[in-house]
Amino acid sequence: VSRSPGGVVVEVPAGTPGVVDVSVDARGDTATAVGAFTYRTSLAVTAVEPAEGDVAGGETVVVRGAGFTSDTEVRFGPVSAAGVTLVSSSELRVVTPPGTVGPSDVTVTTVTDEASLVGGYTYVEEVVVSSIAPTRGSIAGGTRVVVRGRGFYGDVSVSFGDVEATSVEIVDAATLVVRTPRAVDPERVAVTVVANGVEVRTGKNFVYFDPYSPAGGWWGDEIAGSVNATVFDGDNGERIEGAYVTLNVRVGGTIFACVTNDEGQCTISEPGVRGEQTVSASAVGYSSVTITDVDAENIMIALTSTTPPTPGTPPAGELPVIFGELSGLDKITDPGEDEQIIGVLRTSTPGVGGRNPTGTGFVQVNWIEGDAPIPYEMFSRMGELAVVAMCGVFNTRTGDFRPLWMGLHRGIAARGGERYEVNLECDIPLDLTMTFKFTNSPIGPRGPDINVAIPYLDFGGEGAIDFMHTAEGTSDVVSAPNFARLTAPGLEGVDYEVVGQAVPTDGGLPFAIAYGRDITRPEDRVNLPTMVPPADLVYPAPGGTVVERRFEWRLATDAAPDFYYAYIQDTAQETTFWEVWLPGDQTGFNLPYFPPGAPAGVLPTGSLVLIVLAIDAYTFDYDAFEFNDFGSWNWKSYSAAGWLFINP
Repeated sequence: VSRSPGGVVVEVPAGTPGVVDVSVDARGDTATAVGAFTYRTSLAVTAVEPAEGDVAGGETVVVRGAGFTSDTEVRFGPVSAAGVTLVSSSELRVVTPPGTVGPSDVTVTTVTDEASLVGGYTYVEEVVVSSIAPTRGSIAGGTRVVVRGRGFYGDVSVSFGDVEATSVEIVDAATLVVRTPRAVDPERVAVTVVANGVEVRTGKNFVYFDPYSPAGGWWGDEIAGSVNATVFDGDNGERIEGAYVTLNVRVGGTIFACVTNDEGQCTISEPGVRGEQTVSASAVGYSSVTITDVDAENIMIALTSTTPPTPGTPPAGELPVIFGELSGLDKITDPGEDEQIIGVLRTSTPGVGGRNPTGTGFVQVNWIEGDAPIPYEMFSRMGELAVVAMCGVFNTRTGDFRPLWMGLHRGIAARGGERYEVNLECDIPLDLTMTFKFTNSPIGPRGPDINVAIPYLDFGGEGAIDFMHTAEGTSDVVSAPNFARLTAPGLEGVDYEVVGQAVPTDGGLPFAIAYGRDITRPEDRVNLPTMVPPADLVYPAPGGTVVERRFEWRLATDAAPDFYYAYIQDTAQETTFWEVWLPGDQTGFNLPYFPPGAPAGVLPTGSLVLIVLAIDAYTFDYDAFEFNDFGSWNWKSYSAAGWLFINP
């Protein structure tokens, strides 16, 4: 008790519920106020029985606690119960209002007080899965899948087949966002949702597929949420584990990226990943690759080792050997001054413009009057091939060879360590003059200065062979003699392929190439496809410093090529550090940013070389691209240019 002006301040002692008198005793006098103070019970909610019910409401429950009065109101979450009956100060009978799935606070309110039981009542409903989207994803896992239905609350898990999803986010009682687990093989699986102990299993309505394609490149549907990457070694085809794959897309500063598994695969799957994307991949010890503006969900990326393989030839004992005798050199009479009659025997190359392995497929014999036939022996590449002899005269002063007759043997399937006897006679006259027309050749003072046409006989699966001489000149039309007519014996079904080149006389860059295909009338003028001019670097200036990782160029034509292929090498052009594919309407690119710690290759600082190829193809779809499309067999024409630059 303490005094205050006009009275006293009192701490009320404990009591029992009800109305009591208040008495004051001062200096022996007592005064009493009858019924002046009421003890009441503190308001509290201790239990709800039963503790769960349907989201529709309408169920009668008992709310237990203390301090309940006739004016007590009850809320389940934010919604007030319509029916509340006071049984006693410690018990209410309440009809539940509608609610949402999951725990709900139960709050009791009187005129003077309020009390809550957190999560005191749980609304439940039947667990139903109504849809999943998308319904397919890569076997690498990581595809973002939205599961819709109802009844998603409490402990929720989602499985694809027998494997549980790597992550489950409960957006609300009707929506889950999950990440698919990895699958071993392509298959169709059921999706199972377990919510608060209730299991619902769908039909087998999710399809795992393998985004890898042996053809390489990129393929599939337009990008609508996911990019499935497969990264492999471009030299041996082995999958690369630990490669870092990223998109140039940024949403709220987030970098979309993934790291490949032991099968070289990973998936970037986010709502913002839609439409054309720029995809980059890199790995320690490999070049980095960037593919710009591609709109195909499955992308195969071939990386090049920054440690070039050691060139070599299989041991001689493992190579096939072709041997025999060459006849027909005696057909050549009266060679000119400084000329010698020789025979050159070769095996066909794997294809037009291809080369045989070092040390295989070539031998020369010299004819001395009276020597016929002349024995020969040479190592060969393996596989299906033809053996060709060119008989002619070699000028010892100029080094020029002029073939006059040809010998041919086809249909050899060469296997390692085997010997094959092939006797040849030069009996096919090389008496055809071929003429070639170049279109849009970029010959000029700053570029190529000569047109060169190289004809090949194409034997299909047996490879191809050239004639060891060319047609060349500075005009748009060039001609040369000493080629075979396709009416000659052994050349049935064979056609000509021609590589037209606009090149600097001393070699190097820039140059342009056009391919003439399927030529069956070599006696007519061969019109080569229109050449693509070489690119001119705009930014940075040749020899300059690259800024903000940006490169730009231009072409001296209004017709865009089908696509570009650009790559960055060391100045010796022995190691490739970065490769970029671009659609033909894009004349530049930005090297992507790999964050610190990313398992990516490094672009060295200092002087480097940028090479840009502008390419027209016979059949082409940038969003359904195969690495075979990059093979010269599908090219109509292309150009190449290169420049030094400095990477700071």
